Amino acid sequence: MKMISSLFAAVLAASITMPAAAQSKDDYPNKPLRIIVPYGAGGVTDILARLVAKGMGERLGQPVIIENRPGAGGAIGTTVAARAPADGYTLLFGNTGPNAINPSFYPNLSYDAAKDFQAISNVADTPFIIVVPPSSPVRNIKELIELDKKDPGKYFFASVGNGSASHISAEMLNVMSGTKFGHVPYKSSGEASMAAMSGEVTWYLGSGPEISRHVAAGKLRALAITTDQRSPVAPDIPTSAEAGLPGYVLNIWFGLLAPAATPRPIIDKLHKVISDTVNSEEVTTSIRKGNSVPAPSKSPDEFQQRILSDLATWADVVKKSGAKAQ
Repeated sequence: MKMISSLFAAVLAASITMPAAAQSKDDYPNKPLRIIVPYGAGGVTDILARLVAKGMGERLGQPVIIENRPGAGGAIGTTVAARAPADGYTLLFGNTGPNAINPSFYPNLSYDAAKDFQAISNVADTPFIIVVPPSSPVRNIKELIELDKKDPGKYFFASVGNGSASHISAEMLNVMSGTKFGHVPYKSSGEASMAAMSGEVTWYLGSGPEISRHVAAGKLRALAITTDQRSPVAPDIPTSAEAGLPGYVLNIWFGLLAPAATPRPIIDKLHKVISDTVNSEEVTTSIRKGNSVPAPSKSPDEFQQRILSDLATWADVVKKSGAKAQ
């Protein structure tokens, strides 16, 4: 009797565990997926996430739903994703800000960017464009640096928030050039762009289609793009090196991550789906129209290493700049 009970228990245990094992290999996904975007609707992160989610859904045969969870520089939504079940059904559409800058900028984050997530694949890289008001006498980065050094403390840059990628990336310019441009944070890229247009600030480090539209309309003047070579999405804008600051190369990445314990077979399946989606003609064209460059990772491990490298890079910039959370 005891033997029968033991056998029954073993069979019951097998019946419980086998679907989970199969799920990680063959049956995934069998229900809708959720991608958490740690910012509001309409921004670069949200636009890219929705573009990729559509293609993923078509390839996976399940709806892929976007859930916007903005706040605290992306920390709120990122925390939600970190605490989600590691089953492949809740993913994070992260970027350089919450996943590489926040850990060194905010002392008491409720997630560990290095340990709480498993990288799946990068999706796109987006360079910054340094812009000034049309009335500005400045024509390149060299002249911008000279302007500050003649009268330190008089000039300011805009950002989309304290601790944002645009903030810390501008602080990197201060560190590299020895300038002391002050920081004026705004609540959105629209507000920061308006401040630059009106001359309320001296310059702004912007990204995405919004900046290109303003430059094309003559409402802002582009000094440089933060790429090491002329960008295919903005070939007429000089690189940082051409404009007077060699080495000032910045590409904000946008990509998909999963909770750390997500099974590797699921990670690998999602990586292929994302790669196929991003490399499709429709998605590649749409990404480039948004002033980003399609950049799917060769493997999840390659993306993971990039994130770890970025964590060290931005920690150094935050330390040298003295930037503090307010």
